[in-house]
Amino acid sequence: MTRNPNRLQSMSVARVHPLYVAKAERKGRTRAEVDEIVRCLTGYTQEELEARIERQVDFETFFQEAPRLNPTSSEITGVVCGVRVEEIEDPGERRVRMLDKLVDELAKGRPMARILRKVDEDPRLHELEEAKRALDSLLGKCRKALLKLTLGKSQHTLMVRRIRAFEVSLELIEKERRAHGT
Repeated sequence: MTRNPNRLQSMSVARVHPLYVAKAERKGRTRAEVDEIVRCLTGYTQEELEARIERQVDFETFFQEAPRLNPTSSEITGVVCGVRVEEIEDPGERRVRMLDKLVDELAKGRPMARILRKVDEDPRLHELEEAKRALDSLLGKCRKALLKLTLGKSQHTLMVRRIRAFEVSLELIEKERRAHGT
């Protein structure tokens, strides 16, 4: 499959931005979150972003005029449209695909702090995120194991209690994350 990076860079931000917003909104996220991602990646203010959309600039101009590309953008990895972001050689195409990847992460329900690569601002949030990931994994395994246990047996009762403890832990982690705005 041959790619034409110039095609991506020549696309109007005004044409693509509503598609990003629609994708996010279908998954319960907001335009404000999409705009925050764009601003964080490019360094634009909200007014500057809206002016670029109004002027219908293409992605090449959009990224050339950007005040600063986020220094953590090199951490954006993964597959978008069948292509690994970190392996794209053309800088213009890579920037467009980085933005695509961040919007994909938003639509998948990832926390904004993680999407924006800001987890290190508060090490405790990083710890909460890691604990949540571990508990989610354990909870899934316990629920699967519970199906194999006999109702009324001590192992079944213990597993039910363990599952409830994990659920309570996850609720507390979620409450703490909400308190930090993530």
